Amino acid sequence: MSDADLEAFSRALFEVGVVCGRHKLDADVVAVYFRQLRELPRASVLRAMAKFVRTAETGRRFPSPAEIRAWMPQPATSPSHWDAQAWKNYNDPAWWKRHWAEEDERTGRWRKTRFENG
Repeated sequence: MSDADLEAFSRALFEVGVVCGRHKLDADVVAVYFRQLRELPRASVLRAMAKFVRTAETGRRFPSPAEIRAWMPQPATSPSHWDAQAWKNYNDPAWWKRHWAEEDERTGRWRKTRFENG
């Protein structure tokens, strides 16, 4: 966010405050929250706060900057090494041989398998 976004941010934070039962926010509170969330994209921050205003129960505790961050969409995590096909083919040595060969080629590793004769 930039300094030009301060007014929109202040309005959104005020709406959060109203939902939480705070009908007045001091300028220093707004400044601290803005400084703590400044590196985030404006649209994401405002969207997260608007979603909170629409869905939170009235009277909820006023959130911290960390909680506002948590309301934002999180980046996708890297794919895990979980392979659902491994469970389907658990007892198939030929499948495992192909699987580990593909894994070794992908990662550049070499492993000695116990499926030498398959």
